[in-house]
Amino acid sequence: MQQSKTVGHVDAVFGGKRVRFELARDVGSVLALEQELGSLMAVGLRLERNDGWTLAEVRTILARAHAPAKGGLAGIERPFHVAPGLSRTPPAPPVQRGVDPLTIDPTLSAAPTGTYRALAVLVLEALMLGVPPERAVWDERQSTILAEAAA
Repeated sequence: MQQSKTVGHVDAVFGGKRVRFELARDVGSVLALEQELGSLMAVGLRLERNDGWTLAEVRTILARAHAPAKGGLAGIERPFHVAPGLSRTPPAPPVQRGVDPLTIDPTLSAAPTGTYRALAVLVLEALMLGVPPERAVWDERQSTILAEAAA
């Protein structure tokens, strides 16, 4: 039996921008997230079932998906450069990838509280189980409509 390909990230429209959410899979990062939230499976099930979840859980998951890497800046990718003196081209500025962690709260505040619950579920699922690439997408514009209809 051939296992289907999965990915550990979610490409989303968040705060009007296309961004990638991905929680670190190393043991230390997962244990730190469990220390903060408790059982990730239990949190994921509460969020998925829309039963007893908190905005703090959603916020933590989304913020951690863009936490600074050890020794680096969150979401910053530095282009490769030739050693000084070998190129006359000045170094390019850093390229921002993903969402600035400081935009998490204003984005969460701008929509109904449950809007980003489904994104948090998908980000956790991508971490714990992986998701097929065709499911690793989420759009706040569609989720906002669903959240407003449920209210």
